[in-house]
Amino acid sequence: MSFSAFDPDFHVLSQGPKEPCAVLLAEMRALRTEAAAGAAVAHRLRKALLSGGSRPVSRREAEILCEIAETTAEGGSDDFAGLYAAALANHLLAAGSAECAPCLDRRLWLDDAMLACVGEGEDVAALLARAVTAALCEEAPCDCAGWSARPASDAMLTDLAAAAAPGRSWLAERLLPRGGRLTRAERQLAAAMAPCCDLLCGAPEARAA
Repeated sequence: MSFSAFDPDFHVLSQGPKEPCAVLLAEMRALRTEAAAGAAVAHRLRKALLSGGSRPVSRREAEILCEIAETTAEGGSDDFAGLYAAALANHLLAAGSAECAPCLDRRLWLDDAMLACVGEGEDVAALLARAVTAALCEEAPCDCAGWSARPASDAMLTDLAAAAAPGRSWLAERLLPRGGRLTRAERQLAAAMAPCCDLLCGAPEARAA
């Protein structure tokens, strides 16, 4: 039996050192080490993630972002908070999707305009609407505000909750044992996902780390 049945990212481990996914993960791990030493790495992390092409953010990439959020001062920076929230939202929605839909293209979710929207408090329903519009129109998210101005329907929120459910369990295991003591990046993600997915269900009231 293939190990990929247990680990969807196993192919990353079995690739040679020059394969794109392996190089991306190695670069992210190096940036995690720099962040642990106090360096600001958000812009370089975004550049590294964008080199991953159109596929959604993977579990291994999300885990590295979580480690930076949990253990470094960078987890409290505005630049990292927006990147973390957008990348993790992309990963959570893709985790429950059978197919890689064009609207889950990481390049849409990590676009400057999308990161600005995250920083301004847009929730995941509005972000997804913006990404869907951009994918359909083949335009940059900054030119596609039309759908995001419409309130999300109950059906849309239900679909988003179902898509995020597999990833929510994984992320909740990281967040809940810390008793609601969250970094700025984690609070921003929780707020963005709140309309469809309570990442902190069962935790004490979230407070700053």
